[in-house]
Amino acid sequence: MVGLPGTAVIIAAAAIPGLLLIGASPVWLPAPAGSAVLGLLTAAGAWPAVAGQARGPLHRAALGALGAWWLMLAELLTGRTLLLGVPPAAAARSSWDGSASDAVSHAIWPLLTSGALLVAIVWAVGAALLPIVVRGRVAALDMVAATAWPAPWPRARSTSWRR
Repeated sequence: MVGLPGTAVIIAAAAIPGLLLIGASPVWLPAPAGSAVLGLLTAAGAWPAVAGQARGPLHRAALGALGAWWLMLAELLTGRTLLLGVPPAAAARSSWDGSASDAVSHAIWPLLTSGALLVAIVWAVGAALLPIVVRGRVAALDMVAATAWPAPWPRARSTSWRR
């Protein structure tokens, strides 16, 4: 991207893990962007349930984690709170968008060191375990199990980094 090297770094940071983790299934490559769409709809916590539809626990876990990662990167690019918001140590986009190295040091590094990646771990585990928790035997139990997963996330959204 000419003139926007910082944005290019953020886009590469989104694309490369996807190519490494789910590159063998190209149909799933754009799927983690769905987490950002859900974030715009204030339903980001539902992403692990979407990722939980993939075949195989490793694939589900990868999609769950990638969805969290893409959501966090979307927050950096847009400056909007989609789940946790931009980490407090991250600089505004205007200060890093003109430089690839500034994007790494002032946007990606603060994200990596903020603790927000714990969400990716939780979402990976949730997506991987979804078929075990929701088994399709007792509809009432499945409804409770499926709706219990995203329930805590709207509260997490209100505890944004930006107070």
